[in-house]
Amino acid sequence: MEPPHTSFIDARNGISNVAGQDMYNYVVQDAQTTAEILQNLQPVQMDASNRTECLKGTRLATIQFILDWASDRVGTQNVLWLHGLAGVGKSTLATTMATHFRNQRCLGAFLFFDRAVTERNNPFAVIRTLAHQVGTFHPSAGQAIADAIDESPSICQSPLRDQFQQLLVVPLSSEGAIIANTPIILILDALDECGSAMEREVLLEVLTEQSVNLPPAIRILITCRSDINSQCHDAIQSQTNIIFHELKITTEDNAEDISCYLRQRIDFIRRKRRQLTLVDWPGEDNIRKLITRASGLFVWASTAIKFIDGYEPRGRLDVILKGENVSGAQFALDSLYATALESLGIWDDVDFVADFTVIVGLVLVARRPLSTMAIDMLLGLLRSRPCHYTVSHLGCVLQQPIVRLLHPSFAEFLLDRSRCGRKVWFFDPSVHNKHLAIRCLDHLAEVLHENMSNLTPLEDMKDETLPEGITYACDFWIDHICTIGGNVDSIGEHLRNFIFRHLLHWFEAMSLLRRSRDTISMLERLTGWIVDHRHVDLDGLHELVQDACHFAAVFAESIEEHPLLVYMTALPFTPTNTMLYQKFHDANSGPSVLQSFGPASLTLMQVFIQHGWSDSRIRSVAFSRDGTRVVSGSFDNIIRIWDIDGLEIQTLRGHDGWVNSVDISPDGTRIVSGSQDMTTRIWDVTLGIEALPALKGHNGAVLSVAFSADGARIVSGSSDTTIRVWSAIAGSDALQELRGHQDGVWSLAFFPDGTRIVSASSDKTIRVWNVTSGVEILTLHGHEHPVMSVGISPDGTRIISGSYNNNKRIWDAMSGQQVSVNNDPTPWFWSEIEDEWILDAATSKKLFKIPSMVKTRFWLLEQLTVRYWFCGFRPHSVQEKGGENEVRVD
Repeated sequence: MEPPHTSFIDARNGISNVAGQDMYNYVVQDAQTTAEILQNLQPVQMDASNRTECLKGTRLATIQFILDWASDRVGTQNVLWLHGLAGVGKSTLATTMATHFRNQRCLGAFLFFDRAVTERNNPFAVIRTLAHQVGTFHPSAGQAIADAIDESPSICQSPLRDQFQQLLVVPLSSEGAIIANTPIILILDALDECGSAMEREVLLEVLTEQSVNLPPAIRILITCRSDINSQCHDAIQSQTNIIFHELKITTEDNAEDISCYLRQRIDFIRRKRRQLTLVDWPGEDNIRKLITRASGLFVWASTAIKFIDGYEPRGRLDVILKGENVSGAQFALDSLYATALESLGIWDDVDFVADFTVIVGLVLVARRPLSTMAIDMLLGLLRSRPCHYTVSHLGCVLQQPIVRLLHPSFAEFLLDRSRCGRKVWFFDPSVHNKHLAIRCLDHLAEVLHENMSNLTPLEDMKDETLPEGITYACDFWIDHICTIGGNVDSIGEHLRNFIFRHLLHWFEAMSLLRRSRDTISMLERLTGWIVDHRHVDLDGLHELVQDACHFAAVFAESIEEHPLLVYMTALPFTPTNTMLYQKFHDANSGPSVLQSFGPASLTLMQVFIQHGWSDSRIRSVAFSRDGTRVVSGSFDNIIRIWDIDGLEIQTLRGHDGWVNSVDISPDGTRIVSGSQDMTTRIWDVTLGIEALPALKGHNGAVLSVAFSADGARIVSGSSDTTIRVWSAIAGSDALQELRGHQDGVWSLAFFPDGTRIVSASSDKTIRVWNVTSGVEILTLHGHEHPVMSVGISPDGTRIISGSYNNNKRIWDAMSGQQVSVNNDPTPWFWSEIEDEWILDAATSKKLFKIPSMVKTRFWLLEQLTVRYWFCGFRPHSVQEKGGENEVRVD
């Protein structure tokens, strides 16, 4: 889509162009929608479609209490904190209220936590997920939150207190964000399952102390267990805006609700099993016994009903009623779970016990629930005894086909030796984490290999997926390993074999899963675990994993674009003295870079990633001719100077708008910058101050700047359609004002001899100018879209240009005749001609030859290699060697 003709396109997605040698400029495209901006919050997905609601006619008193609180327009208590024992029915109640408020169009957010699902037990994702859901449910609030994200793009990395203030309090308090008298309800269910007690404490502190600052229309409903951090209980009670309400199990209302639930469900069983003539079954006496045994717990009643609803309901009810009649909620649950398990009657069957142990052990320690098919794959279960067969025997405590525990209290029963009673029912998490870690590694070793999806280098991978079992193993094998303590000898050998054979295959798989960036933190965590177990002889494992950490930090962002970039660009550009390169690089089967790159190059690239390269906060980059300095201009109006090892040397301040373009003089002593504030400025690198007064004259944003080869002159291009030539020594008024373009000038470059300038514009033309006279010499027509980038060959005989639609053209610089066209649809953002070779960098990643485009052969490069080039390296030639290609860098 063609950008509109305007003085400057205010948007967030960019492509790049060159304005002078070794320059990297951002050009913004179409604005993101509010939904796209909100997605930058990286919210946790919450799918409530399979959650259970209260049966009709139950929990009426509690529901009315919540409705009265939510509709109270004068009350100052905007937080309702419902707490109770495990199994009292808090989550079912929360889901019921979420459905009601959603139907009334006043639901702001519904978050439900689960300690068994990694994505849903992270306290540090709560505020941003709340903000995302509020913005999604309510468009006006969404716009206000999107504006807040624009003002602070890194807000997701801020402390939770700042996130709450900037993503909720400030935007929701702004005029027009919400309707004052219409309540917006935020529901947080099972807060006690959100992270560890220590992690959760920070979130609880923010919620209790900061919720009072929300607009009165915003109401927060929280459910949690009564035994959530005791110190937090006192903090909650001390807040006057919080109602602290217990869901008691001993009230008459609760007993009546359980009675209503049991009667409805038993009636359903009678109708479902009508062939069994259960007309008078089970009788009032037995129903009352069930109510008594439930001890006020809905989870007991629910589990009992699932157990009774079997092949012979009458016999199953008798099993429950003949079990030990105990008092107390926990004892009642334990007795029911023991009765249900004991009734299976097959605990002397070795095969069943073995399958029960590995399957339930996996379910207890898995970081997210898995399907029966995925469990079969991960555990390597026999086809004759698949997972669903075993789980079908445990229907009262496990759900399928996504295998989940019926209730967290069953996990607590199994993980407590004193509660579960029998050795066969007790599960040690460390044992099963170790077993699952080994199974993940073994499964990946069986299925991973190079180019496992049979892709071609230029093939779009948007539809590529991996089976659930492989996906889980890729995501969590490190997580399971890092929970293992004590004797790690057996896992150490599995780990070493996997890393030394399949490390790059795992990087490829993570690219297919669009999770490449997550490999950075994952490998850092694995490195820490290895350091803690250095007494184990892992023979080079620590060094290789450290190399993998650096590899991920530098290349993860680009590898995520295409999995084959692991082998075709990231590996060749890895320093040759690393164990990773020496272990995995094969000169006979892949590209080679004949000049090695040292650690400094990797450090530099990491700096740009860490300081916002990937999210466009840096708008322009220029490298000194000797490759020792890097200059960046950014959205924060600041120019920064770095050394080649990535250390920030200097900060230059003075612009009042985005720094759109920067360049360094040939001798490296001065910097020129162009800004949204319509000025061009020249800086003294040594002193760190402006060398001359600001150069003024443009009536629009300065989009591109460049030094001449001798450093005596500067050229600037603007959104006001003009080009100005300035003295880099004297400054003051422009030496020449070049007019002819009909739209903004995005890219400029001096010819090597300094007598001519080439410019590229949104008016779809390239123009060549005489510097002295200011006369337009050539106008090059051919592009059908705005021309965003232009460059000149070192000998001055060729011009290369790139347009908004990714069309690349090469021109004869003397005649203006078009030499060749490349219509590859993939994007590009920077080009450099050296002898007869062109780098089409960015996501098209190709090297191609000028003279004969018909005979061109393509070599896949990778986005980050352009950053090496900026350091002063240039492609010198491409050679055929043994039928394979090598890129020589001099």
